[in-house]
This record gives sequence, C-alpha cells and structure tokens, in this order.
Amino acid sequence: MAESDFGADLSGVTDLTPTLEEVSGALCVAQRIARSWLTPSGGIWHDPGHGEDIRQSINAVVYPSRLAPRLQRQALRDECVEDAQVEVSFIEQTNTLEILATITLTDGTDLQFSLTHDGVTSKLLLGT
Repeated sequence: MAESDFGADLSGVTDLTPTLEEVSGALCVAQRIARSWLTPSGGIWHDPGHGEDIRQSINAVVYPSRLAPRLQRQALRDECVEDAQVEVSFIEQTNTLEILATITLTDGTDLQFSLTHDGVTSKLLLGT
C-alpha cells in the first residue's frame, strides 16, 4: 500500500538535523505535532492559535487533566489528524513531563508516540 501524502518537512523537533534531512509520512505528522506542543501559544504570527508550549509547565503547577485536552485540541488542528488521544503525566522524581499520544491519521493509520520534557531536553519517541 502506498504511503499517504502527509507532507514533507525538515526533520527535527527542537532543532534541525545537521544534514538538513527531510521527513515525510507519519513521522512528519508526529514531528509537526510535537513542535506545536513546544511552540509558545501565538508564537507564529500568521497562526495565532498555534502552539501550546509544554516547557512552561515544568516550573508551574501541572494539572495533567487540564493540559491533556489542550494538547489534544492542538493535535486536532493538523489537517492530517482524524482523532487524537493524549495522556499527560508529571514524574516528580525526575521533574519530567511525559505525554503519550495515539493519533489516528486521515488514512486510518494509528500513530503512537511519546514526548518527554525535563526542563532542558525534549525527546520524541515513536511507538509501533
């Protein structure tokens, strides 16, 4: 089965790769969503509704039950996303915010990934 066209972009979540690699398909969507979760709200001048900066949640009181729906709404803004389920937890011992996402793409494919942020580093891990 041919891969659906979910666009292409330069690879990277918090920075570009040194070789300016491109990504496409589901990985492109996952990186795009993760970047939106790291972008300050209103941080893109032509799209004031874009962004839900989770980095601000590290030094604030985090209510996972309040943050999860905001991240879900942000994911659903992507035109390639049909449905999004988001779980958020805060691990006090490591001061880490963990986000688990199951995204249903418009072609019916389920995409699972996690995004963690510890106040310094953000990591995107794709599931199967």
